[in-house]
Amino acid sequence: MNREVKNIFNTEAVRAGLLSGTKKVYEVMKGVYGPTSGDVIIEKNYGDPISTHDGVSVIREIFLKDPVENMAARRLAQASKQTNNNAGDGTTATVILASHIIEKSFKRISAGYNPMALRRGIMNASTDAVDAIKRCSTDVKDKLGEVATVACGDENLGKLISDAIENVGETGNVTVEESREIMGVEREIVEGFNFKNSYAHPYMVTNPDKMVVEFKNPFVLVTEKKLNDQMELIPLFKSIAGVGLDGQIKTPGRKLLIVGDVSGSALNFLLANKQSGAVISASVMPPIVGDQSSLALEDLAIYTGAHFITNADNLEDISVDDLGRAESVFIDGESITIIKGDGKTEEIKKRISGLHSAIKEEKNAFRKERMEDRLARISGKVGVIKVGGATESEMLETKDRVDDAVCATKAAKEEGVIPGGGVTMVHISSLTNRIIDDKDEREGYQIVVEALKEPFKQLMENSFGSGEYYLKSLEGKEFGFGYDVKGEDALIDLRKYGIIDATKVIRSVIENACSIASNIITTNSGIAFEEKKNDTNPA
Repeated sequence: MNREVKNIFNTEAVRAGLLSGTKKVYEVMKGVYGPTSGDVIIEKNYGDPISTHDGVSVIREIFLKDPVENMAARRLAQASKQTNNNAGDGTTATVILASHIIEKSFKRISAGYNPMALRRGIMNASTDAVDAIKRCSTDVKDKLGEVATVACGDENLGKLISDAIENVGETGNVTVEESREIMGVEREIVEGFNFKNSYAHPYMVTNPDKMVVEFKNPFVLVTEKKLNDQMELIPLFKSIAGVGLDGQIKTPGRKLLIVGDVSGSALNFLLANKQSGAVISASVMPPIVGDQSSLALEDLAIYTGAHFITNADNLEDISVDDLGRAESVFIDGESITIIKGDGKTEEIKKRISGLHSAIKEEKNAFRKERMEDRLARISGKVGVIKVGGATESEMLETKDRVDDAVCATKAAKEEGVIPGGGVTMVHISSLTNRIIDDKDEREGYQIVVEALKEPFKQLMENSFGSGEYYLKSLEGKEFGFGYDVKGEDALIDLRKYGIIDATKVIRSVIENACSIASNIITTNSGIAFEEKKNDTNPA
């Protein structure tokens, strides 16, 4: 049996490598923190190099030669990505905060402190800091534009983003698309069917960097049947791919969204076809499970123009003609958005009218709520923000910023806002003051208290100068006062000037930074693949 050789690293070697890897990632990431920092130019395996200011785009490209250093880099990337998935922003702040916790912790460990006790202290500090953040939060109300502006660094873009989010209402969604037909950024409000759920398997994603599925002009299969046998899907997939009598695929790469319960060999069949490029598909669970599940699926079938496949139907008799269509589909970790379904306008209006009437007559509160949810989905709106540019690099850089700003603004709408510029983390460091008897655990707690000041200091370093000097200038000042890094070097009331952050973003930063740091500092040994030497002569 062939097995690749792995090396084992002892405690001293693995801790040294993890600390070194952390420092290398930090040195790159700190340079893109804040709106006044610079870009990073990145060489790609294909195409021209790109320049970006986006933290996620930077950290996903960091792979270090030393295996232990690289494991530290990938763990930090994992924490950063988790923050991005949760809140859409705060990726660089996560790395900065985690890096300082890791470095300070390893110094204490070298001095004889117990790693597990430090970890307990770190996690207790995380809990207390998050509680303090929530107490400082205020409802967003009319401040969506300010949040979006801070997140993307552009007032006009911020207004466009906030307008899109406000226009689609509570049940709508906003997506960001690349466009090679325009220059700049445009917003469009279109019909859309949106519901909470996600893809059935991570391998279904078409954009691994953002972990999302993006389909243009897909087919849509809507079914209440549980699909667990690949044999049921083979005839349909042949029909979609245009497999002729000679077995050749005539139309490879067509997209298919399955809304239904897919598992077993049927799920494996979807993944295998995506990998081969025959039919690129993704499956999601129905909008509702249990009561009214079939009716909710019927709504979607009407919206997309699909034949609703019931338990009585034989899937082997289904062809392309029974599938619905849509202009585009977007699936992330939380929701599915189907834009411009191909259903007949008269049938959609009839369904909407029927739901209005049923809601008025329904006495059961639970069923009425379900009907209202269905009505919101089939009559919903979607905001589409199209991003273009003079060059591919410019378009991608702008799209990253708009993506982050959209997510940050949605996060602000969910959990409220706090003063930005890192000052809230400085403020809560004084509110995070649990009394702990154990000396080592207390030290871990204090490490987080001190590290909470580091993002503000780095922001000042990238903008004005000495981080320590500006940190000291906050002493004795009212909460919410800080610096506009794009303005003058003077203390101002950040809330008054609209310099705010989404509470959810900073909460995610603290939780994920403390989680990954406590995991890294309690690592005692490591196992990594042995580096393969290239013995061939390049000449």
